[in-house]
Amino acid sequence: MTEQWVKEFYLNQHEFGKSLFSKIPNRLFENLADEIQEQVGVPFQSVLELGGGRGDLSMEMAKRNKNVTMIELVPEISEEVKNQNKF
Repeated sequence: MTEQWVKEFYLNQHEFGKSLFSKIPNRLFENLADEIQEQVGVPFQSVLELGGGRGDLSMEMAKRNKNVTMIELVPEISEEVKNQNKF
């Protein structure tokens, strides 16, 4: 029962996030990726993003790095991103 509750909660948050993030310009994710790169101080060889949702940050990191892996644990969200041809 707890697993189902967590999944439903996460899916509801995803729906809210979709409407919120659709209004945010892509440059926000560009700036965030730049800031992460700057804070680390050395070029990444690979990046792992857990709970990547829509994949906006992963896409920006992929522009800067050789190998980006995004793991999304909720299958419905993973399928939605795949269907949008982001990855």
